Amino acid sequence: KGDYTIYTLSDSSAGKVGAFRNINIGSEGGYHVDRIYINDGKNSGCAGIVGKITATYAKNSTPLPGVGIRVYLKDEKGGSENDTRANDLGEFHFSRLAPFTKYIIYAETEPVKNAGIFVETTSVTTGASGSIIDITAQPLSVYVN
Repeated sequence: KGDYTIYTLSDSSAGKVGAFRNINIGSEGGYHVDRIYINDGKNSGCAGIVGKITATYAKNSTPLPGVGIRVYLKDEKGGSENDTRANDLGEFHFSRLAPFTKYIIYAETEPVKNAGIFVETTSVTTGASGSIIDITAQPLSVYVN
């Protein structure tokens, strides 16, 4: 029971930078701390993006985390393409990105078997070196049949 500070250190072009969360553990003895995103190692001097994808598996159903859905990223100028799969919460991340660069993030699904591919896209501009842009509040959403 009491007040605590949870922290981690992140590498940036300015050196080690702390990311802090102040919490109070009351009589219940537990507290959920929001995620802390950091840059380290090969990410130093680069930017990152974290996001989320949801999937609707039947018409008019509630979107669920897009577990295992492949998510792609390419810079606006058509440069190289990266891809990753969403984790068990539908979250994805891209790291080692150029600062202040506009990227297109997209996912492809086949809503009706053998009837063509549907692409859901969003665009994101990275921030300064060492920053991580969090777009989880506006998830990509796809329909999967």
